[in-house]
Amino acid sequence: RQMCIRDRPEGEASSARKARKGEPLDQPCEFPGQPQQPVPTAASRDSIVIHVHDDRVGQSSDFTCSRAEIVAHMKYFERFLGSSGADGCDPDDVDISVHCDISVFEWLVKYMRAPATSAATLAVPSVVSILISSEFLQMGPLVEDCLRYIHLHINQIVKLPIDFGCINATLLHRLTEKFSKFLDPRLFAALQVRPKFK
Repeated sequence: RQMCIRDRPEGEASSARKARKGEPLDQPCEFPGQPQQPVPTAASRDSIVIHVHDDRVGQSSDFTCSRAEIVAHMKYFERFLGSSGADGCDPDDVDISVHCDISVFEWLVKYMRAPATSAATLAVPSVVSILISSEFLQMGPLVEDCLRYIHLHINQIVKLPIDFGCINATLLHRLTEKFSKFLDPRLFAALQVRPKFK
């Protein structure tokens, strides 16, 4: 089975590019350039290769993760890879291609391995891109981490040449709810959304 997935619709992807910038798993994710570690045959059979294509720079890269790891953190793939799902199938029959920034997807894979450690490395220049991708991939805890980070660093983020129009209305509403009604309204204007004061 072959899946070609964009982390957002094509038009939205263009906007997003403007905005850039408890059981052990059978097999950890492997990053490009890292030496391959020997793994048991059973773990190899559980491996899923995700082909990531960065249309912005015309480059591609492969990421190998365990099925359990992907299903646990990227709920978008659960119906395709979940053993109990209607669309569940053998890893050998799955070919996943994702169109997004390679650096963002690499960060997401690192987050799957160490959520707390990776969340601490969120940064002002990339948090909006990570928010958009994590929301599409249904990485709920990471979405909340990103919203919390934006809330705490909004004064720096609004100074960047970021198109907040690529953030959907649901995320914007969740973000505005984190702000006090006493916050400078000009910040909400920068986000192109009106706060719902109580």
